Amino acid sequence: MLHSEVKVMGDLILNLYHFEEAGDELPKHTHGFEDVHISIVTQGSIKAYSHNWEVVVPAGKTMDFKPFQPHGFIALEPDTKMIGIPKFSRETAAKLIAEKEKELENAADQTPV
Repeated sequence: MLHSEVKVMGDLILNLYHFEEAGDELPKHTHGFEDVHISIVTQGSIKAYSHNWEVVVPAGKTMDFKPFQPHGFIALEPDTKMIGIPKFSRETAAKLIAEKEKELENAADQTPV
């Protein structure tokens, strides 16, 4: 069974994951600018995957995801642990979201009717 917990350490918000058994899965998902993260496997190993790739990630290695990049995780060993660390502060995320919304508005204004 997969367990998750959120810890706040100063400016960092850490998402802690504990995969109790091999085969436990965090299903494929995406994150926007406000919660895109790096992931660090701290114990055991996982298979990170998406629709057109997969990679085995052992303890001590990191994965760096881009906003809106689909990804999921499957534990390859019992008692596997992983930490997700957001890449942007809330202020930076808000700024990036506002910029993206402005781009979309500008693109919509330029679309012929």
